[in-house]
Amino acid sequence: MAETRDTLARCVGWAGRFRAAVGEKDALLASTEFSASTHSLVRLSCTDAATLRMSYTMQLQAARAAGVELFAWTWIMPFGGAFRPAWSTKHMLHLLGVPGIAADTRSDICG
Repeated sequence: MAETRDTLARCVGWAGRFRAAVGEKDALLASTEFSASTHSLVRLSCTDAATLRMSYTMQLQAARAAGVELFAWTWIMPFGGAFRPAWSTKHMLHLLGVPGIAADTRSDICG
């Protein structure tokens, strides 16, 4: 897990770089494509709950420290396939054990 934490620590640096690039410390900043995903390629992305929790919490901490608002990519992903655990906020919260949140298993949204 230490290696995963070190890798994620490098990845969440985007929030500080985003704030620094803007230069205005009081500017309102937001990322509107927030997810717990660990990679853009599904075959390389982690799907286990422990890594998703770490990715999620480290991104939240980095964004808060940089003053960046986060908005989840999507609530459900009916056709998300292997990306569903990290991109479906509902499914990710279920995997993380949030009480009252059922798994995102619907696949009939578009039909």
